[in-house]
Amino acid sequence: MQSLGFANIEAVAANVGTSMDKPLLEQTVARFGARFVYRKGRKAFVEQGVKPAIRAHAKYLGNYPLSSSLSRPVIASLAVDHATSIGSRLLLHTANLSQNSLPRHSIKRSGFSGSFGSPYERTVISRQQKAAALSKFGLTFVTDRKWRGDENLWCREFESGPLDDPENFSIPEEAFDWTRNIAAEQPVEVKLGFIDGNLVSIDDRDVALTRPLKICQSSEDALVTWN
Repeated sequence: MQSLGFANIEAVAANVGTSMDKPLLEQTVARFGARFVYRKGRKAFVEQGVKPAIRAHAKYLGNYPLSSSLSRPVIASLAVDHATSIGSRLLLHTANLSQNSLPRHSIKRSGFSGSFGSPYERTVISRQQKAAALSKFGLTFVTDRKWRGDENLWCREFESGPLDDPENFSIPEEAFDWTRNIAAEQPVEVKLGFIDGNLVSIDDRDVALTRPLKICQSSEDALVTWN
């Protein structure tokens, strides 16, 4: 963008409940002469995405809870809010054309008055090619990873790498950040409490959905805590 003559470039990151290394992001953005902007989005994600999804029993292909698609409209809205506040005339995201519909529609739905889209919208560049381009600048966080993940406070999902190999499909143990192997343990019953379709308690203990759930198990008991 700088080589094309753009100035005052800002890179926006929205936190919808994932772990985020802000110093690393700031350093990465600074390498390209841009300014890093951090926006909090956990509460908006819960109110606009998670709660309606729970009430609607929203599932992907009828099997899995909707996850990333719930977060995209919230992230777009936060980006649009910031872009509008500084009078920006251009808002870009980096999804390929095949991934492009949801971010594009979310930006439009949020009412951004300037131009928006993706620099990859009219190309067929692959993730591998994008990763190779980044690695030339020393940014190897894409080329070094074994799979692609997407995480928020509601769900964690991952794809590509060995997960896309039909001949040698495998799920590496280190992919499971939220769980641990306790095959010897017996199933544990968890009581969920709802009011007007909203989850309000677990095992009769009040919960706040803006905080990630942890279920801790031992050989003698099962505890449900919030981080």
